[in-house]
Amino acid sequence: MSLVRDKYAGVIGYIQNLGAQNVRVEEEGNTLKLWANVQSEDQKNQIWGEIKKIGGDHPGDLIADIRSLGGSSAGSPVGTQTAGGTTGGSRMHTVAPGDTLSKISQQYLGSANRYMDIFNANKGTLSDPNKIQPGQNLIIPNA
Repeated sequence: MSLVRDKYAGVIGYIQNLGAQNVRVEEEGNTLKLWANVQSEDQKNQIWGEIKKIGGDHPGDLIADIRSLGGSSAGSPVGTQTAGGTTGGSRMHTVAPGDTLSKISQQYLGSANRYMDIFNANKGTLSDPNKIQPGQNLIIPNA
């Protein structure tokens, strides 16, 4: 196994234990690409929680496309969401020097005033919307 696959082995196991469908894992250089379909938005959020726990000093070593096929635990329908991709749904953004939540919000959500949407999606890693650091991986919510 490679270092990057070893790093995310717990996440891969977690996804398999959830009973995810269409799980696919590929390595490209020092990047691990991961695809999976889960039954609910809650499961998808649990997976992202596991990914965020690992963090690491090499942002960008994981590209994940985790899609919710069903609804939330409340039973409301949830659309397909993509993480780490460029189309619809939730995405990941690696903070670059000079980034602000407002700038990132303008880029992904079309309005700098929606910066709190990004902050709220990342409360597990951010304590203040004015204190983001280069290299942090942020979840970008639906537009």
